[in-house]
Amino acid sequence: KAESLLLEAKKIYEKFGWTIDDTYSYDAALGTLKVSAARILHAAGFDRGQMVGKVKAKHDELAKSKLPPDEVAKLLKAGAFLVDVRPKIQAKMGMAPGATNISIFTLKRRLDELPRDRKILLYCHSGAAAGKAKEMLDALGFKAFNGGGYKDILKIVGPR
Repeated sequence: KAESLLLEAKKIYEKFGWTIDDTYSYDAALGTLKVSAARILHAAGFDRGQMVGKVKAKHDELAKSKLPPDEVAKLLKAGAFLVDVRPKIQAKMGMAPGATNISIFTLKRRLDELPRDRKILLYCHSGAAAGKAKEMLDALGFKAFNGGGYKDILKIVGPR
């Protein structure tokens, strides 16, 4: 039974390109699937406390890559391309003026929509998914920056 549970969890994680360390980055959007995968792993004998600790540590690490508000403002003033990496359903509840919604889950498939000649400023709900998106884009040669959370961005640019 444990082996079939592990295979099921592996399928869920592979579908979204997750690793245990990445899981918390995707919390807001795919909480249900992630919780399902975490339950499956727990049922297969993985220690839930250890998993949560690792996931929280990864979230905190990614969120720490947020730029201070004055740096975010400078990037925006200089013409940075603003990207909301939250899922479409969250972005529909409100986006920063001038932002383009490219969910972190579709980011790799939509790279052609990102300018290579401009700095890219990313935001999400808390800054963690934007931090993960920054890592991905940096590795692909883009000039990406973590602008933090939606509320952080709104304090700088105002509501749409």
